[in-house]
Amino acid sequence: MKQYIDTVKEIEKELAVEYGRLNLFGLFERDDLKNKWDVLFSVAIKWKNKKDFISKVITKFSTKLEPEALFKISRFIYLEPDDAFVLNINMLANVENSDVELNNCRINDLFVGHAIILSSFRQQ
Repeated sequence: MKQYIDTVKEIEKELAVEYGRLNLFGLFERDDLKNKWDVLFSVAIKWKNKKDFISKVITKFSTKLEPEALFKISRFIYLEPDDAFVLNINMLANVENSDVELNNCRINDLFVGHAIILSSFRQQ
């Protein structure tokens, strides 16, 4: 996925313009499926707007990435901004439209072998 990171940054930037600063936006490589990635994202928005946000994320990925890149994505996962996993990522990485890589770390008893964090912001 590293070769597609500029496109993913563009997606993150567009979402942030439309929905505000993202609490989390990153790619997490799966341990159980070789070369498959989960897209994790979080933003503080009203409940009625979440379905629209999730749909926008999926649509942007499917229209902007090439098919071979889309094939590498396993799941799109929305997490609430106050989710313990999101809060712990926010403490580890404070980044906006850049990329920070995490390798071989444990977050909330979950092993993260490889992650690329594009946005991590804890709202006060």
